[in-house]
Amino acid sequence: MIDIFREARLEVLRESTMRTLFIVLLGGACMWMMVRNTGKNAVWGLALVLLVTVDLGWISINYLDGKFVDLKREEQQRYGMNAIDRLILQDKSMFRVVPPLRVLASDSRWQYYHQSIGGYSPAKPQVAQDIITNNLIDRTNPQLPLNLRVISMLNAKYIISQQQYNSPELTFVGADQQQNLFLYRNNDVLPRAFFVDSTTVISDGVERLRFMNTAAFDPATLAILEAPLDQPISAPDSSSASVKFFSPNKVEFDVYTDKTALLVVSEVYYPKGWKATLETGEELQIHKTNHILRSVVIPAGNHTLTMTFEPSTYYTSITYSWIGWIVVYLGL
Repeated sequence: MIDIFREARLEVLRESTMRTLFIVLLGGACMWMMVRNTGKNAVWGLALVLLVTVDLGWISINYLDGKFVDLKREEQQRYGMNAIDRLILQDKSMFRVVPPLRVLASDSRWQYYHQSIGGYSPAKPQVAQDIITNNLIDRTNPQLPLNLRVISMLNAKYIISQQQYNSPELTFVGADQQQNLFLYRNNDVLPRAFFVDSTTVISDGVERLRFMNTAAFDPATLAILEAPLDQPISAPDSSSASVKFFSPNKVEFDVYTDKTALLVVSEVYYPKGWKATLETGEELQIHKTNHILRSVVIPAGNHTLTMTFEPSTYYTSITYSWIGWIVVYLGL
């Protein structure tokens, strides 16, 4: 077996060495012609750029095609679908899942098939980490050590656990005996967007997180704000909100309220780039809500609310990048 690996590595080494020699010789020839100032420096410079592009593309394509790694095998080993995944995927509605809390921050396999409250990367906004660290576990209830108020607020419909729970707030869905996993449906899950009756202002982050761990916090009716609203709101007698379109950088909602009211959107608050507009083009202020979420004040009536991620830094970087490329090519 070792001899087979050695031979395979030698083959890759020979191929890589010959390709490198070929690239170096051609690149040297292009630079030599430019130094000689033959009057066609732009042509030789363009040839050099093309040569570098081909070299980089060669390696990239090999990796993307799986020449150096068996992508299908890696996918199956890391993210192979199990019995719990199949049960969850039968539900076609929009929701998040709660992975086993022990691996919430370290195991990304659940995010491969589902939207997860754990996020998709260890690098996450601090407000998200605050909730994960302080507000998901209820240590006062050994029978159900979960803060279901916060979990429901995060649109988490399914809870995956390595222990069994017995609670009227959860419905047992199924189990994967091989992996010792149990699946429960959260009976009180809140939708991706919902109207609330009232607000309270808690400007201090630590106090806000503490309040969210108390029974006084009911996210279905109360929204915690960091600063007061600049306009009055009322508790609607009739309201609805549904997701019309969803993508990572754009979300559309069909909303209705019979009174001017506050709509809480169960998406992470990130002020640097997200904008909220109505179908009229009117831009709405996005408020930091429940420490991690967003909310906007919706006027009475039927509306289409659109939230888009358009960070100015991204478009500025793209502009500078194009300017840099133009300068490089003009310099050739």
